[in-house]
Amino acid sequence: MGKLLAERAPPLAVAIGVGPGSFTGLRAAASLGQGLAQGWAVPCVGVAAAEALAAMAGDCRGRALWVAIAARPGHVHLVRGADSAVVGFAELPRPSGPIAVAGNAAAVSAAWLAARGADVMLTSAREASAEAIAAVARERLAGARPPLPPLPLYGEPPRVTSAPRRPTPV
Repeated sequence: MGKLLAERAPPLAVAIGVGPGSFTGLRAAASLGQGLAQGWAVPCVGVAAAEALAAMAGDCRGRALWVAIAARPGHVHLVRGADSAVVGFAELPRPSGPIAVAGNAAAVSAAWLAARGADVMLTSAREASAEAIAAVARERLAGARPPLPPLPLYGEPPRVTSAPRRPTPV
């Protein structure tokens, strides 16, 4: 790690995709990003997946953008503007108007919504790209977006909260 930090000129900042996503993956990414930022003595910026996906979605033709990210089986982490919740596919709220859907659970979510009569358009944005995360981070560093700490965003608490105790060796 020391060689990596010393061989190249440091970046202006480190951007971290903070989720929502898998508990372990988010923690590992946040730890790595924060460590690199500290080693380079540069700012560390959090970017939510919904922000990056919105940047990738492009023109939604006047439709509200919903971001659907896979959660536990049969559920989706749904981000609608500032509202975010984990819901079952069968409990997806009915939109009040036409929507566009992005995210890795967009196709399944759109199918559920369309089956109930919603006017749904799929975007091509499925997974947040490094380029989109960097673009949002640049806006955040320029003050065009509010700060977001480089800490994981969890849709739900972890299902396993502690490891079972092992018996004392004999």
